[in-house]
Amino acid sequence: MTEQAGEQRLSQVVKVLTEVASLVALATALLYYFGWRRSEAQARAFGADASVFGMSTQDYVLRSIDVVLLPAVVLLLGGLLAVWAHRKLVGSQRVNRVASVLRFSWLLPLVFGVPLLLVSESAGVWAFPFWFAIAVAGTWYGRVLGDTASHWSTSFAVSLLLGALVAVCLFWMTERLAVLFGEARADEVKADVGRVLPGVAVYSAQRLHLDGTGVEERVLTDPEAAYRYRYDGLYLLQQSGGKYFLITGEWSSNDGRMIVLSDDISMRIEFGPGR
Repeated sequence: MTEQAGEQRLSQVVKVLTEVASLVALATALLYYFGWRRSEAQARAFGADASVFGMSTQDYVLRSIDVVLLPAVVLLLGGLLAVWAHRKLVGSQRVNRVASVLRFSWLLPLVFGVPLLLVSESAGVWAFPFWFAIAVAGTWYGRVLGDTASHWSTSFAVSLLLGALVAVCLFWMTERLAVLFGEARADEVKADVGRVLPGVAVYSAQRLHLDGTGVEERVLTDPEAAYRYRYDGLYLLQQSGGKYFLITGEWSSNDGRMIVLSDDISMRIEFGPGR
């Protein structure tokens, strides 16, 4: 019996570890995707692709934190508010009235989403997942309230499918937020490159022929200098994959340019204000 009990305990531990590992893998995959979507939106704003940055899984996960943090806080606070409101509604005389109103939540995308899409396509596309999620969750909750008041019960299959649909809506909304964060970051950089990004001075042993609005090339006259050329007017966008991704100024007038330099001993890069 002792040996059998030990085997059962070991089996339970393995099962728990497997479930935890599965949840961690799922969370990492989601964070990776949201980080990639944010990076992709930001890269496209500068005329590039996220793949050129050569970022690792850790880079993408770290870039997704601020994307996921806000939806997570809103979701938790909304959950607490929903629990409080549900307790107030169940057993009250208003439950049937509220349930009847919520059952028409499916009309929200038609009433608000479609007109917004016609007025502003970008705003409509961005906001449509939110209207859709409210429509699904509201209609579902209205049915649950009605079933509670009438002592009926929704089938497990229907509840499971609706729960999966709500989860997909949450994923859809977070994906939209990731794109919005990436585009907003790119717009912030373009509006005032010198304020947002650190300035860079590039020293090179050979002439690099770097040009662009605000970029200046200086030839150093010291014959014993290891680096004969200096380039000013560049700003560090990011460093990843063994490369420096630099941009020029004047993105607000569509004259900006991204420059990619490998991190090797033939160059020296200095950072700081006024570079």
